[in-house]
Amino acid sequence: MHTLTKFQSLVLNTLDDSYLNLIILPTEKCNFRCTYCYEDFAIGKMSSMVQSAITNLLRKRLPELNFLEISWFGGEPLLGKDVIYNISKFILREKTHKTKFVANLTTNAYHLDKETFGELVNCNVTKYQISLDGDMTLHNETRILANGNGTFQKIWDNLLMMHNSIYEFELIIRVHFTIDNYKQHERLIQLFNSHLSNDKRIKIYFKAIERLGGANDATIKQLEHFQKKEIKRYLDSMILDQEQLFNLSSDDSPYICYASQPNSLMIRANGKLGKCTVALNNDKNDIGFINELGELHVNENLKYWMKGIETLDLQTLACPLSKIDLTIKTSEK
Repeated sequence: MHTLTKFQSLVLNTLDDSYLNLIILPTEKCNFRCTYCYEDFAIGKMSSMVQSAITNLLRKRLPELNFLEISWFGGEPLLGKDVIYNISKFILREKTHKTKFVANLTTNAYHLDKETFGELVNCNVTKYQISLDGDMTLHNETRILANGNGTFQKIWDNLLMMHNSIYEFELIIRVHFTIDNYKQHERLIQLFNSHLSNDKRIKIYFKAIERLGGANDATIKQLEHFQKKEIKRYLDSMILDQEQLFNLSSDDSPYICYASQPNSLMIRANGKLGKCTVALNNDKNDIGFINELGELHVNENLKYWMKGIETLDLQTLACPLSKIDLTIKTSEK
């Protein structure tokens, strides 16, 4: 009897019909105007009709699910937190003991106050990703409000609130770096080590800023892969508690992007379906829509995102968007 490798198990899990990951955008508006952002904020808050469509879909799927993961994204999802509460409470009411339900939230944390955090935890939202661009000086140059004001202090206060809470949660603080500023991150790391060290609920992840289609892409200096690794290693080495470091993948377990996974789906605020939260304006990321009855209507674009599962090419699995033009060109031959 052959034992499956970790990689084989990961691939099989993406084909498991008893697992479902829905990435839901309660709104595509945002209170921030980060200088490197790729979103256009054209779509507003999710209507009650689209919310009903999602609950109708879940009503049908929940009886057959062993695992349901909801990923809240945006825009800034906390600008539509009532949508999060409504759908989450529906799931908690309707699901049986058979279905394990977990939820995560990618947020700028500006509105993640104590009351909101408590309500989110009650809605099973226990995993969080929050981004910083450095200490107050660096962060307030790039992660700014729509009115131009800085955001660091409010976010940092909310991080300390989470740290001081009794809740069980998982938090990834994603720290962006560039070739020009990474050495200045020592100031933020000192803050992290002084105030958040030894809290195993909180991890830190250093990530290079990329060109993702924003208006200021041309000003972002691109780094070679080896440079990113070297800088990350340098920053990682300064974290006191090395168990607080987060990594996407390991040598024996390659990363499979959610967009490559057949059992993961993005539902936008207007009810359109997609696979990738980065390529919101890419027409190939428009794979269909959900109707009022909760029925999914998909088009041929879906097959391009599944190419990695077909070929098992590691780069395609890790980022189907990076290969999508080649995938389309090959399929048209």
